[in-house]
Amino acid sequence: MQVTVVPIQLSRGAEQLVFEVALDTHSIDLSFDLAAQAILRNDQGRTVQALFWDGGQGGHHLRGRLSFPARDAAGAPLLGPETRALELVLVGIAGVQERIFRWEVSP
Repeated sequence: MQVTVVPIQLSRGAEQLVFEVALDTHSIDLSFDLAAQAILRNDQGRTVQALFWDGGQGGHHLRGRLSFPARDAAGAPLLGPETRALELVLVGIAGVQERIFRWEVSP
């Protein structure tokens, strides 16, 4: 299975952080809610669950936007002034415990 993730909205001060995700496979059916299996974390340990996936479910090829809140449950920003990296983690897709995509961010 091939998974491609491209950041679309990673601006400090944004209300949501957004990624374009493409899932391509010929071996499994993609019948799951990607938002339920996606988390975003920063290098300070702040973590948020995805809010929304607009790429649908089912089939073998999906493409869409995956959105996350820009602040954690305590109200702290994921892209604060001290943040140097973000990781998008897809959990339990196609038998892989975690697929991790990492981006360095400038101060």
